[in-house]
Amino acid sequence: MADEKEPSLCQRCHKDPASQDVRTQKLCDECFTIYIRTRPIKRLEALRGNIKLPPSRPRASEHEPSNRTTTTQTRASAPPTYILALSGGASSLSLLHALDVHIAGMKAKTGRASYALVALHVVTHSAPHSHSAAMDRLKAAFPSVQFETISLSQSLDSWPAPPPLVAQIEHYTSLSPEERLAALRGRALSPTALADLDSALLSHALVSFAQSYGRGVVLLGSSGTRLAALTLSETAKGRGGAVVAALDEGGGPLGDGVRAYYPMRDLLRNDVVAYTSVATVGGKTLDGLLFGEEGGETGGRVRALKNTPIDALAGTYFADVERKYPGIVHNVVRTVGKLDYGSAAGGMYTGREGRRRCPCCGEVLDHSGTAGLDAGQAGQGGAAVDRSPAQGRDMCARCERDFGVDALETGPT
Repeated sequence: MADEKEPSLCQRCHKDPASQDVRTQKLCDECFTIYIRTRPIKRLEALRGNIKLPPSRPRASEHEPSNRTTTTQTRASAPPTYILALSGGASSLSLLHALDVHIAGMKAKTGRASYALVALHVVTHSAPHSHSAAMDRLKAAFPSVQFETISLSQSLDSWPAPPPLVAQIEHYTSLSPEERLAALRGRALSPTALADLDSALLSHALVSFAQSYGRGVVLLGSSGTRLAALTLSETAKGRGGAVVAALDEGGGPLGDGVRAYYPMRDLLRNDVVAYTSVATVGGKTLDGLLFGEEGGETGGRVRALKNTPIDALAGTYFADVERKYPGIVHNVVRTVGKLDYGSAAGGMYTGREGRRRCPCCGEVLDHSGTAGLDAGQAGQGGAAVDRSPAQGRDMCARCERDFGVDALETGPT
């Protein structure tokens, strides 16, 4: 009888019944939660040398005496602060919980933590009041975490809106931020263009907050499933080269001096959703605190293809793929992560700091005005566009197709 019961036991502790499937392993709830929590922590530990301090801040010499100056002591005693982009979905909430547990564990052992955490939620155009109530519940559940909330419309004051788009809106500068946001979104030519606009504004909001807060590290809670969907959707838009930069941890289209990292990239969305149903905070499971969805990760069935953004189609596709072939999702993310951004862009530059960027979405541009591999993709996935400085077109290929003069004159396709 003992031999018959053995397969139903957790393959790690060999004590409790297995209740969760993690690829080739069957784990109990406790071992499963430990496994999920340790994945993002291991990534942060591996990247600590890159993210401990922003690149513009000089690192104190290891050989400098501890009593040399009070400045050195203050810098050594003050841990870096990471900004966690909190969407309210399963991935970002699981990352918040994992980091909170990690910080509490470090303080219990040594009396201090190696980093501090600020959870930032950007309120979009939908249901701001319900988000406020949800944030109150999160603050009560995670009292040691500092929470900040900003509106997506707040970023419009410093975001250079595409001139062709602004030209279609009467008295744009005299409108309130909320009215500007509604007007811009109402001029989007397609569901995909609308999704791109929201994505550009969200990235800019994160950059603006990080820069005003004086922090250079943003942690994004995108799971491996979400990143695989991003790879497919951006490639379908003729922007495959931008994916290499977006998934390049320490870079991405967040702006000079602001680095983006994906601690959850080794985890599938199904695993993260399962984690929220078993991990607890304050005696309650995390799924009771969910109030949003990471873009493209709903996994729901698409009903009307004509009105569906490419991002949603890619998200639905990979939600189905991960159920049957989880290894494919991991391989997509790992393969893109191995590509060298400088080589992918034709070796024209080796870094992103100080480079010319698309004013709309923040992606680095090469000397021809295209983003990443788009320089070699002219004519593929869309007509090549001349972005010579004489014509004043500084946007990347995607934004030019979505919001450029030619696109707006042609209208929806």
